[in-house]
Amino acid sequence: MKGIKQEIRLLRLKDLIQYPNNPQKMSDKEYKGLVDSMRKQGWLLDPCVCQEKKDGSLHILSGNHRVTAAIEAGILEANCKVLTGLTEKQARLLVLEANQRRGKFDDKLLNDFIDSISIDFDIDLDSIYDDIGVINIQEDEIKEKEITKESLNIENKCPKCGYYY
Repeated sequence: MKGIKQEIRLLRLKDLIQYPNNPQKMSDKEYKGLVDSMRKQGWLLDPCVCQEKKDGSLHILSGNHRVTAAIEAGILEANCKVLTGLTEKQARLLVLEANQRRGKFDDKLLNDFIDSISIDFDIDLDSIYDDIGVINIQEDEIKEKEITKESLNIENKCPKCGYYY
């Protein structure tokens, strides 16, 4: 969008103003998982996006739940993307876009990805899933694991493609 400036700033989260009538909702269970993740790991992904109004106030366009969860987790400041020069119409369109453009998991790719984690690293996935299926991996829980035929409990090999089953 023409005439819009953006920058990353370290902001006090309590100074940010929640977007009124945020159309994105989160269940209590999902929210609790977000708070727990931020409490354990900090705010690692997806900074919130704010609109700086002419009076200097900062209104959250994307990340209302992340901001409240971070505050609840004890995080007082975070890097946020700040947009200036937005019209009210542009701000509302960005709120809509941020809330509707959510990808969906491809179940096969997700399962393959999870399998690769359990094969490549010595991680007990059951211990790091929370009750909504979010993985909270602590860096010290990841250890390289040697992959051998025996560790995979492989008994048969397809003579055509070499796939073990």
